[in-house]
Amino acid sequence: MSSPSRFSKVGLHGRKGTLNNQTDTFLQTIEIPINAIADATAQDSGVPLPGPNSVLVSAVIQVDVAEVTAVTKTVEVGIVGGTGSELMTGVDLSAIGWFGTPVAAPINAPANISFTLAGSDFVELKAFAILTFQSRA
Repeated sequence: MSSPSRFSKVGLHGRKGTLNNQTDTFLQTIEIPINAIADATAQDSGVPLPGPNSVLVSAVIQVDVAEVTAVTKTVEVGIVGGTGSELMTGVDLSAIGWFGTPVAAPINAPANISFTLAGSDFVELKAFAILTFQSRA
């Protein structure tokens, strides 16, 4: 991968037991490059999941250069050793813009985030998966 991954983490205020029974939580946003490769198997991003008891609250694919050549132009985003689509499934990469809907499920297993292109014929694609997780302090 030619582009580095980026991270940001922000804490939200609210101690457990205060007004409205709030709890301390953290939002962590991870940006993972997804570029054209001639391989339809899951690619380990090298970026670990945020930690135990994290829930995906937002996920989009930012497509900067759309895929034209590939027959099927979709991507799955998941975890290494999983099904490959635990976080996002079937996101279309044929147009420039922001796309996707997260699969909202708690993520408890420690693993790296992966992506899988639909085929081995991608040529032009330049994109990022931007994932935001919420976890308790």
